Amino acid sequence: MVIIGKLMPSQIAALEENKIDYENHFGISRESLVGHYQNCDIVMFASLYEGFGLPILEGQAVGRPVITSNLYSMPEVAGAGASFVDPYNSDEIATAVERIISDSDYRRNLIEKGHNNVKNYSLHSVAVRYADIYRNVYAAKLLE
Repeated sequence: MVIIGKLMPSQIAALEENKIDYENHFGISRESLVGHYQNCDIVMFASLYEGFGLPILEGQAVGRPVITSNLYSMPEVAGAGASFVDPYNSDEIATAVERIISDSDYRRNLIEKGHNNVKNYSLHSVAVRYADIYRNVYAAKLLE
């Protein structure tokens, strides 16, 4: 398992207690981060709390299936391009991993939907949505 992001001592202890073979990287360059995404089989982002969920989009952008939480902003960010799990339920997480590994059609579908989802976050798409918001606010102001 490759973990990107600084781990807390309790997380390191849990990994070691459960004899999980892992690598941990943090403070890495953008190129190194992209390389890790490109070399992985699955992007696991079963976060308990997140402000936005950028790793979801990063995984989708490089064509990897994503497993993420069914909490907070993750479903909105991931769109239809992720497998959603209860991050407190390890059996549910394991089932999602097994399905991606064993069901090539499901895996391919997640990757395709992920690629489509990332388009919603392109600079152009976001700029168009902001412009629409400003136009609507301006138009509403004129009607007052």
